[in-house]
Amino acid sequence: MKTTPQRPSSHFSSPRTSSTVQSGRLPRPADSADAHPTPPPPTRDSPESSPAHPSSTKPRHQEQCMTSTSRAVHRPPTGADTHVHDDGCANTSIIYAPAVPVRSVSAGRMHIPGGKTTTPQRHRTTEAILTIVSGYSAILSGHHLETALPRPGDMIYIPPDTPYCVVNLSLNASVLITCFRGDPEFSADIEHLPDLRPRVLRQVDKLRSDHMHRLMSRRTGHVRHIR
Repeated sequence: MKTTPQRPSSHFSSPRTSSTVQSGRLPRPADSADAHPTPPPPTRDSPESSPAHPSSTKPRHQEQCMTSTSRAVHRPPTGADTHVHDDGCANTSIIYAPAVPVRSVSAGRMHIPGGKTTTPQRHRTTEAILTIVSGYSAILSGHHLETALPRPGDMIYIPPDTPYCVVNLSLNASVLITCFRGDPEFSADIEHLPDLRPRVLRQVDKLRSDHMHRLMSRRTGHVRHIR
């Protein structure tokens, strides 16, 4: 009669492991905990226990101030310094000192919601250029508040010490404008002129009525042309 030799018990490191193998059961995940030791709790100097860097919670424009640069500076509008005025319009400073080491120019965006008009203002000592990106707008400027009706892609030059305001001719769509100013801080020399606002509001209704008439005339002419 042939007998099967038994394995020596020295192959097993512990009685628990031996009984597990002899019974045919696989070890549970808890049995292999020694293969993946639990990491020690984070110490005071470890990254997990350290608070986030203060600059990570600040807006993008507050992360650093540049004193000089020898390369191009990329400044997206997302996270830039945005100020919402009482009239509902918003100015976003994008390229300005000290975030960028500009000396005599700055740039930003102006957002005018539907049905809104900016408060009349002037730049006491610097020039400004407005580029209409989208929307229907009217620019009232000068002491007589003369009207300009730029289209998207057009530019408007504002001389120093010249009162002006921007009217959104639409009651629904927004107006988006890119602003270039001679003030390196973008808004340091702005002077609001609330006394001119009643005169502006007296013109707004007619400007919007004329705008609607022009739109309807274009649509009517387009329909006739198709027919």
